[in-house]
Amino acid sequence: DVLRRQGYHTSANAVDDKSLFVKGTPYYNNPSWTVSTGSPYVLDRFSSMEPGEMMSLIKQMNGVGQSDNSLFGETWSDVLAQSLFEMDEQEKLHEALNSGEFDMNDYPESEDDLNADFRAIAQYIKSRGMRKVDREAFYLSHGSYDMHGEDTLSEMFQEVNTSLGNFKDEMIRQNLWESVVIIMGSDFGRTITPNSHGGTDHAWGGNYFMIGGSLKGGKILGEYPERLTEASDIWTARGRLIPTTPWDSVWNGVANWMGVRGDDELDFVLPNRDNFGKCAMFTDGQLFQNGQVSASDCLVRDSDGDGVPDGQDVCPDTPYWLPVGVDLSGCLHPTLQPTGATPSPVTTAAPVTTAPVSTPTLAPVPAPTSAPSLQPTSAPVPDPTSAPVPDPTLAPSPDPTPAPSPAPTEAPVPAPTEAPVPSPMPFNTGPTGT
Repeated sequence: DVLRRQGYHTSANAVDDKSLFVKGTPYYNNPSWTVSTGSPYVLDRFSSMEPGEMMSLIKQMNGVGQSDNSLFGETWSDVLAQSLFEMDEQEKLHEALNSGEFDMNDYPESEDDLNADFRAIAQYIKSRGMRKVDREAFYLSHGSYDMHGEDTLSEMFQEVNTSLGNFKDEMIRQNLWESVVIIMGSDFGRTITPNSHGGTDHAWGGNYFMIGGSLKGGKILGEYPERLTEASDIWTARGRLIPTTPWDSVWNGVANWMGVRGDDELDFVLPNRDNFGKCAMFTDGQLFQNGQVSASDCLVRDSDGDGVPDGQDVCPDTPYWLPVGVDLSGCLHPTLQPTGATPSPVTTAAPVTTAPVSTPTLAPVPAPTSAPSLQPTSAPVPDPTSAPVPDPTLAPSPDPTPAPSPAPTEAPVPAPTEAPVPSPMPFNTGPTGT
């Protein structure tokens, strides 16, 4: 919603799902799109009417309402009209994707659901020019990580690793790897101590990871527990650890990378941000090689994001995203260089966030017994003609069936429940637990 207000062409997407994770506020009415791994559902397949006749009747019945129509009736018609519009667009896109223009001949196919999901996202990204999108986020989920009994985690990790590798190779072929970031998340962590069946149970704090071509890779962010025993201040029953790093911290930096910098806008994007304090948030300068916001900026409030502290800002609400400089008083100055030019991508690897992360929206990866490490990767320069050029992209991730799982826009590996790609193209992904 914030990026669209700035003039970006955005798209929020979920694989085979209408996920709330990519849904904006009703006020802006930005639809979330479904990325299908199969053919779109065909309306009116067995009707006795002539082709298109039923659709015409539906549109007529739900067209412009009368002044005395009920709120319920108008709401129904609005939702139905939006659904029909999205379905029509999906059919057009499906035809285009199967026309050969956006072929994926170099992308390996497999029977793994996760690989198929990432392949569908990669093809969708490839069509960003046709869709006129330059910022988008994707959400996908991958479950069956709830290892209460038999431990098959190593086999699932192999599937995740292969799927992520195939997706990364495709992004490199599309010259977009530096404009994409994948975030793994989950709705809960796992106990450090085993249960009577040799498995692990639901816990709280855990580990997440990020992968992307512009990340400052090979790092562990957050506070790793000094002790993994009952002597730890954050240890609760059965080896459940209390989170020490808010999940909002990661998304704060990703939002910066995608173009959201003002504190007012960040508070809108992350409503729980103020509960932890601004200095607990990571910035894109800490996460990305081409980030614009430094960690030191947390010491002052900059409501409009123009780089001038509120106490010195004579011109509040300065649109920092415009290609015009800002003077020391926070006012636009045509002769100065812009303070927030869109970052140009730089090759790098992916950082990792560790230590119990908190937030009810997503959960930690399975078993906080060790800290995730990131695999540094390099990539080509993003294509400025489409998709999140010099910015990030997120991708979705696994479900709450515990364990790893890979996500602008809009993913990662292990963990028990979920996880989001734009110029920044964020991707969020994560596992699920039951």
